[in-house]
Amino acid sequence: MRISGNAGAACDHPTVKPVALMRWLVRLVTPPGGTVLDPFTGSGTTGMACALEGFEFIGIEKEREYVEIAERRIAYARANPRAFEGERPAPVKDADGQIEMFGEEEGAEDAM
Repeated sequence: MRISGNAGAACDHPTVKPVALMRWLVRLVTPPGGTVLDPFTGSGTTGMACALEGFEFIGIEKEREYVEIAERRIAYARANPRAFEGERPAPVKDADGQIEMFGEEEGAEDAM
């Protein structure tokens, strides 16, 4: 799979995720100054998100090919954070103040 939205750091990996999604998730579950452990680093999207959000990152990956890809992508994110401006999604809250996981629009259920 080739994923877009990685500001020049796209890659081929069977389960690559958008950097913006992983940025939101690491902010959601990691305390300020925290460290994220990713035991299945793959192409390094979570590491990129951590670099962009200011978290420490420990990644584990058994496939040498993906280790090299992850190292390049994380280094790119560290060196070029401005390339990712505009990719950081803000959490969307519903009328009750609850976070909506996918930013559903109000009344979208009625349209189905």
